[in-house]
Amino acid sequence: AFLVLSLMADGLDGTLAIITGRVSKWGAALDGIIDRVVETLWAIGLFFLGAPLPIVLTAWLSAFLQEYLRARVAGLGVTQVGIVTVAERPVRASLIFIALVARAFGLDLTSLISAVWAAMQLISLLMLTKHLRSLLRQSPR
Repeated sequence: AFLVLSLMADGLDGTLAIITGRVSKWGAALDGIIDRVVETLWAIGLFFLGAPLPIVLTAWLSAFLQEYLRARVAGLGVTQVGIVTVAERPVRASLIFIALVARAFGLDLTSLISAVWAAMQLISLLMLTKHLRSLLRQSPR
């Protein structure tokens, strides 16, 4: 329930801000902070389901760094990152959702799914890093 509610709230807050004309830099910053807190709770939940801590930490840290890189590059003036990786936020949520549904049916896929998440997240981080390095090298200093 928390996973579904967090995703619904994430989609609604930005939509409501746009519809009501109350878009702000503070709101954008707060949205990013809340997203990181929620994803931390997702990782903790996956750990409590039985995923190995080193794998969960690898996946979570890679996701955190991916989002931090996007935000940092935006802070440097790059407005269009222009890459969608294999482990964007909806994919991360979907993997955790699959682990939860599998558990409800008596299947323990938690370790496998956390390993898949970590692998996908590391690939995504490498993809993004390579792409952003290229973008920053092309931008004026």
